[in-house]
Amino acid sequence: MNRSEYLKTLLAKRIVLLDGAMGTMIQQQGLGVEDYTLDGLSALGCNELLNLSRGDVIYQIHKTYLEAGSDIITTNTFCGNAFNLAEYGLSDDVEAINLAACEIAREAAADYEAEHEGYAFVAGSVGPTNRSLSFSEKVEDPAYRHSDTNAFIRMYREQAKALLQGGVDLILIETVFDTLVAKSAIIACLEEMKEQDRTVPLMVSVTFSDQSGRTLSGQTLEAFIASLKPFGLFSLGLNCSTGPKEMIPLIEKLSSQAPFYVSAHPNAGFPDKEGNYQLLADQMAEDLSPVLQNGCLNILGGCCGTTPVHIKALKKVADKAKIRQIPDFPSSLYLSGLEPVEKKKDEILYVGERTNVAGSRKFARLIKEQQWEEALQIAREQVNHGASILDICMDASLLDAKESMVLFLRHIASDPSVAKAAIMIDSSDWNVIEAALGEVQGRGIVNSISLKEGEEIFLSHARQIAKFGHAMVVMLFDEDGQAATYERKIAIAKRSYDLLVKAGINEEDIIFDANVLSIATGIEEHDTYARDFIMATRELKKLYPACHTSGGVSNLSFSFRGNDVLRSAMHSLLLELADLDMAIINPASLIDVQTLNKQVRTTIENALLATGGDLADIRAQLIALALTMQEDTQPKKKPIDRSARTATERLYDAVLSGEHTYLEKDLSELAEENPLSLVEGPLMDGMKEVGKLFGKGKLFLPQVVRSARTMKLAVDILQPRIT
Repeated sequence: MNRSEYLKTLLAKRIVLLDGAMGTMIQQQGLGVEDYTLDGLSALGCNELLNLSRGDVIYQIHKTYLEAGSDIITTNTFCGNAFNLAEYGLSDDVEAINLAACEIAREAAADYEAEHEGYAFVAGSVGPTNRSLSFSEKVEDPAYRHSDTNAFIRMYREQAKALLQGGVDLILIETVFDTLVAKSAIIACLEEMKEQDRTVPLMVSVTFSDQSGRTLSGQTLEAFIASLKPFGLFSLGLNCSTGPKEMIPLIEKLSSQAPFYVSAHPNAGFPDKEGNYQLLADQMAEDLSPVLQNGCLNILGGCCGTTPVHIKALKKVADKAKIRQIPDFPSSLYLSGLEPVEKKKDEILYVGERTNVAGSRKFARLIKEQQWEEALQIAREQVNHGASILDICMDASLLDAKESMVLFLRHIASDPSVAKAAIMIDSSDWNVIEAALGEVQGRGIVNSISLKEGEEIFLSHARQIAKFGHAMVVMLFDEDGQAATYERKIAIAKRSYDLLVKAGINEEDIIFDANVLSIATGIEEHDTYARDFIMATRELKKLYPACHTSGGVSNLSFSFRGNDVLRSAMHSLLLELADLDMAIINPASLIDVQTLNKQVRTTIENALLATGGDLADIRAQLIALALTMQEDTQPKKKPIDRSARTATERLYDAVLSGEHTYLEKDLSELAEENPLSLVEGPLMDGMKEVGKLFGKGKLFLPQVVRSARTMKLAVDILQPRIT
């Protein structure tokens, strides 16, 4: 039995113990500058350098944790990546530092195994960096990133290579606060495993830093789970940030939703003003007893402030714990933005189409002019009207689609009211899609891939999408063109399905788009397009119940552009007749089909199903109906009345919501006011309220950053008046 299989047998019998904090133990050793000096280079505070300068200290810490009951010890490599080591001038020493850490841990494990029965496992620790991918480090520039995803993947591959060569049994990607960074670390580890032809279990552990129950980059735990579900992890866990009591609700939620083993290694409470952790070992064990008795955990350990004494106490309660069983989950499509998006039975997910430059002339103009805030407002309206997914497409002439896609996705990430939705990356240019894959921290969809360019490119694109953990729309299109008839749609779908499943793509991640094409164009063969689409969606759901269906609904009614009343009725009826899991449509345009006049409904249904008479007559009846349906018959929604608030109150509202579309207009209305009074009054009052809400966990970091950005913009506008 190999080491990984033996670990699984242990997990079937009992809770497996991780070690505790490395930093806490190092601090107790009384080390000085000379211990952090190697070859004349002094790097005080760089614990990873001790692998080379004081390996004996690190060895003894590992042995002490093993003697306390740890089954798994983690290498002293938490900051052993090029980004972090660069702060000490050690970025060229990644390989040496990580290999030394592995050698020390392996030696400690081997010595322990020689003295005791069973295995001692070594997990390569991979920590975060001082950089992020899902949010900007510059308040004034939401699109700024110090490094992109490809740079993160290269950096983490360098560390993963050394850890794998050093012989670790597992890799632990821990203290995750940015899901996109976690993805890059996972991708790097998987790529390096493939390169070395060596597979080890991957553990991931996330940290929640405040009472909002979200990561620093804004995701809820449910959204985080959905983002990482596709990666086939060994375990998913929680660590750092909070004490054990505060972590319990999150552990319970994670236990019920994670399809992997679940781990937890909390801090020893919260640090005091001097940075010391006060929670005693027995109290920590007592605090965690409820989740252990209820079978919520598989792996348990300690983080900041914990010592071998804590591990010994945790082992006592863990030995009496109920073992968590991994739940069975129904087949479904799990997506996420900052919040989870799950395809539930008998429900259609709406994909907002107006963030597609081809779906909105206004949006296309705003993108070309780089009016990002105004473009975000369109996205926000789509979400407010019921879109749980946003179709982002930048394919237009006179537009750098790749640059526009990346910039807009980064602006979306800065706006939680928009970023809560899942993202559909939409482009006919693979280079644009490839650039966007590394910009989405949630779990999104790529629209689309097809057999248009042959099987090799089709599968290459599918594997790349799966590598980033996203689902994929499969357009029913092959080397001979787009499938228009029912027979061609089903034949291409069968061929696509067989190729994808054989290549290892999960069925749940395949979304068939059976091509919504325009009817009533005057060309007779087009009159059966809707019928064949409807029939195809129904048959595909029977053939492949684990797969999903989608369609660009607006294509149906292009012949009636300008008649939005008729188009809304046609679209709404198509959604009722077809078997769709998701629909690309402006959700605000849909109507309740039960409100339609019986004759109107019959005429439209006959046109969609190509039934009830001669096709030419059916088409003529639909065209005649269009002439009777006028735009003014549709009730208009009242616009939001901003005039109900004074300009001063609107400034306060702007900071509180992080909404700065009307900022300049409102400030100009207050041109006679003292600018400092505006800063110290409504603007600062807004920021104070933001601070209060953040402290209560009612706002999370991206929202605070957005409010701070609004505040800065207001001050910038007022600056000429202040000076």
